[in-house]
Amino acid sequence: MLPNHRSRDREGAIPCGRGSLCLFVLCLLFGCSNAPPLPKTFPVTGTVAYQDGKPLNGGSIQLKSASDPLLRVVGDIQSDGSFKLKTIKDAIADGAPEGEYQVIITLPRPGHDPNDPAAAQKRQEPITLEKAYKIEAKPNTLKIELPSPGPA
Repeated sequence: MLPNHRSRDREGAIPCGRGSLCLFVLCLLFGCSNAPPLPKTFPVTGTVAYQDGKPLNGGSIQLKSASDPLLRVVGDIQSDGSFKLKTIKDAIADGAPEGEYQVIITLPRPGHDPNDPAAAQKRQEPITLEKAYKIEAKPNTLKIELPSPGPA
């Protein structure tokens, strides 16, 4: 019988040995990035509605920063058109950092027949708004207005 090449400590755990496994686990737990910490965020809520006042029923909103392309500011749009943003960049925080943003709206997928695989793949392109929106160093409330939808 060949000896086991992995030694075990008294509790039966396999030690890291050459350190590569330990380094990998530490990177997963604490991150291996030299990126700066998440910037300070400020509360951002709002609504998304069409020009006629009808709220967007579902979908998502994304704010895109020109100054930091790795920053993700996102939120889910509720059935009443309301949303609350969160920031994602090596961590997650409620709100958004101060700055100017381009707004991208992803419309909800239209209802489809679950038995129709082609219908399940249909989606509309996101809407990128021309107007820039500014997040200030205070609680923010945004009112996002979409062009009216075309005839159904």
